Amino acid sequence: MSIERNKAVVHRFFEEVLDGGNMDLMLELFASDAVVHRPEVPAPIVGNAAYAALLSPGLARRSHFVTTIEYMIGEDDLVAVRLRHDVTYIADIPSRVGMLKATGKSIHWYAHAFFRVRDGKIVEEWVQRDEAGILQQLGGLQAAAPAS
Repeated sequence: MSIERNKAVVHRFFEEVLDGGNMDLMLELFASDAVVHRPEVPAPIVGNAAYAALLSPGLARRSHFVTTIEYMIGEDDLVAVRLRHDVTYIADIPSRVGMLKATGKSIHWYAHAFFRVRDGKIVEEWVQRDEAGILQQLGGLQAAAPAS
């Protein structure tokens, strides 16, 4: 599969699944044995159904979710993305530090995501995002006082 087709698969994931909430498409875009590495879970997620089960509740907690892809680079079967997510929550959310009061809050964060694509399916995903920035915006982490 061409690099441009691999990038199109990844773009559809952001636009139609994360932004659009189309979980059926997510099951089509990810291989049934895909391995996903995300910061909010301690171990890799194995399988598109397990990943869908993780994503679905999070999508339901948002009234607004927009991804802006700043860079997308492909090489062989790898696609790398730098992006920004803008989110408005309609419910409180679980986090590493407990439940966070998120209802009605609009926040944003930057992330880097890497995807391995084979035969038109995502077979692996790695995500690194600004966890501290997310927690700070939602009140789960206090900013340090400026040094004097």
